Amino acid sequence: MITRLWRGWAPAARAQEYEQHYRTEVLAVLRGVAGFKGARLLQRTTGDETEFVSLTFFDDLDAVRAFA
Repeated sequence: MITRLWRGWAPAARAQEYEQHYRTEVLAVLRGVAGFKGARLLQRTTGDETEFVSLTFFDDLDAVRAFA
């Protein structure tokens, strides 16, 4: 199994919008990728900025390439 890590930042005031986008748009695409095994979205707000860490799990590198 391979874990892909992605990090990004958003204004804290818009963090909920990004989380909704991830859960509806990004996960919909991921579920269609052969070899996709699951995902987790972590977030941490510091001041007026929210950091996101997305962990996605795949069977192999071919599955990662299919998504990326």
